[in-house]
Amino acid sequence: MWHQLPAFFSPSRGIFPTTSLVHVLQDMIEEDGELTDEETVEPEYQGRLESVTSSAKDEEKHDPRIPPLNARDSANWQSLTQLRHWLNELERDASLTVDLADTAAIRDMANTVQGIMDHIRMKIMDVVGIQDVSVSDVMKHKAAELIEDMDRVARQCEKRRSTLMQMAEHSRLWNVARDAVELWMQNADSVIGMRVFVPLKGGIISHGR
Repeated sequence: MWHQLPAFFSPSRGIFPTTSLVHVLQDMIEEDGELTDEETVEPEYQGRLESVTSSAKDEEKHDPRIPPLNARDSANWQSLTQLRHWLNELERDASLTVDLADTAAIRDMANTVQGIMDHIRMKIMDVVGIQDVSVSDVMKHKAAELIEDMDRVARQCEKRRSTLMQMAEHSRLWNVARDAVELWMQNADSVIGMRVFVPLKGGIISHGR
């Protein structure tokens, strides 16, 4: 009898016996569709598993602005796109802030900026090579724009390195002056501590050692 069997409750179907549970589950699967592991992963997190390179390739593949190119120019087009992303990352790294009170940190940042500048100037030659061998005017224009931006970032790096070196020298001089003041204060405390106050007749105080 129904009242003697355990019951299962569904908000959409009410209460029904467990003997009908299998049929109900089958009906629910037919209504909702078959569940898979892919449906349990949010698309947002799936997208994060893609590398920068593969993302750039997908972007190039679906970009309607890309003109028809031969195999070599198509590969070079992707290389220029990846170099553009690489340049943006280096430009961000070269503009990181630094503690103005830390001379060592300032010098380290200056060396980092120097390395970025040298690397960019080396890569410019690769882009020039791509520009020279390309038969597409669009490719040549894309390479020329990248060369211009790479040169701009390299000049900014050179300017910031010069500023950082000046800051490092000012910080060094400040530390030297601060150490000199602290040493003078220590010597003054020692001299004051060695003085002896001797009361004399008439209320006169003599300072002696």
